[in-house]
Amino acid sequence: MKTKKKFYNKTTQPNKRQDYAPRTEKDRIGQPTGLLDANGDEIMTGQRYALRHKGGEEIGVILWNRFQNTYGLFTGFFYNSGNPMNSDSYGKFIRIPADNGMRMQLIPYIGKP
Repeated sequence: MKTKKKFYNKTTQPNKRQDYAPRTEKDRIGQPTGLLDANGDEIMTGQRYALRHKGGEEIGVILWNRFQNTYGLFTGFFYNSGNPMNSDSYGKFIRIPADNGMRMQLIPYIGKP
């Protein structure tokens, strides 16, 4: 006599939808940030900058981080099929303080991407 296999009723939970913060005017490319770079020029979103520190320098794009509600330097572009002007395509974020405390470390980057 063959015994039947018992299949247990597995209850799976549906995938929860991840709610993102809504996009604002600050997400647009070319918006003034109110921050200054080492030359005293105003930083605009979408511009490439090099951040110099003790360990070297990091090159990235200035964009609005909608989760932390602040501007910052996005580096580590790891979604090759993504849009380079979209903050969701980057892996690392360095916050730029609104008091221009990092002003002397931000240098406009001109060179190969």
